[in-house]
Amino acid sequence: MAYYVGVDAGASNLRLRVEDEAGQLVGESWGRPASLTLGADRAAANIRDALVNALLGANVSIDQCIVGCGIAGARQTGLKQRVCQLLGDAGAISIVSDTYIALLGAHGGRPGAMVVVGTGSAGVSLDHDGRIRQVGGWGPLGGDDGSGCWVGREAVRACLRRKDDHLACDEADTKFFMEILETLGGQHNAILDWLRLATPTILGSLAPMVFDHSVAGSRAALHIVDRATLEMERLIRLASLDGELPTALTGGLSRVLADRLAPEPASWIVEPQADPVAGALRVARGQARAEIYSEII
Repeated sequence: MAYYVGVDAGASNLRLRVEDEAGQLVGESWGRPASLTLGADRAAANIRDALVNALLGANVSIDQCIVGCGIAGARQTGLKQRVCQLLGDAGAISIVSDTYIALLGAHGGRPGAMVVVGTGSAGVSLDHDGRIRQVGGWGPLGGDDGSGCWVGREAVRACLRRKDDHLACDEADTKFFMEILETLGGQHNAILDWLRLATPTILGSLAPMVFDHSVAGSRAALHIVDRATLEMERLIRLASLDGELPTALTGGLSRVLADRLAPEPASWIVEPQADPVAGALRVARGQARAEIYSEII
C-alpha cells in the first residue's frame, strides 16, 4: 500500500502530512527549517526527521511513501537533485518550489496567483492558458523584497547607519535602534560576528521587533514597514497580472501586511482553499502539472 506525503519546507519551519490512498490522515509533524539556503544536506536531514516523527506508531516504512515536497530555493537544480539523492529510500520523491505548492493548495490546481511573504518572498501564477510564471524568489541577495529577512536586514542597516552618523533621534527611534543594537551584540566585534552568522532565518527573527516599534511610534521602523507593504503590493500586481487572476497570500508576514494594502490590490485577494501542504500532496499524487516556467514576470 502506498502512502502520500506532503512537505512544506521553508526557511522558518517545516510542515509535513502523511495520507493513505483514500486521503485519510496517517500522521503529521512540524520540523526544523529546510530551505535550500541552509544547504541540501541539512534540508534533507530535517525533512527525514519530520517524516520519521510523522510515521511513529503508524506501521509505515519510508519506502512505502510517495513524497511531494515544496522547498524554498528548489529552482536550484543541483541542490534539489542532492536532496532527492539523500531521500532516495522513499518510494518516490518529487521536489518543487514552496511557492508552487502554495499556489496549488490555494486554488485547488486551478488558475490563480499566490504571493508568499514570509522569511523570503515570491509570487507565482498559473494562468488560464496553463502557463506558470514566477516573480521574485531570488533569495536574500537578489531580492526577497518585503520579506522578514528583508525587514530584518533593513533594520540592521538603519541601525548601523545611525550608529555611524551619530544622528540625534527622538525617543521612539532611539528605543528601536537600541534594541536592534543590543540584539547585534552592542560592540564592534560582536556586531561583525553577528553579521557573519546572520542567515535569512536569523534576519527574519528581527521582523517582529520592527513591527512592534512601528506601532509604538518609531518613524524609522514605520518607514521600513511601509516599504515592505509597497514591495508586497508589487508582487501582487505582477503575479496577478494586474488583477486578472485571483490572488491568495501565505507566509507569516503577509498576514501582518495584508491590512495595510492599498484598496485595488486588496480587492484581488481571496482566501486560500487549502494550505501549501495540500498542494504538496497534489504533487505526490500526480495531480499537478509539472513546474515548468514559461517566463519570468
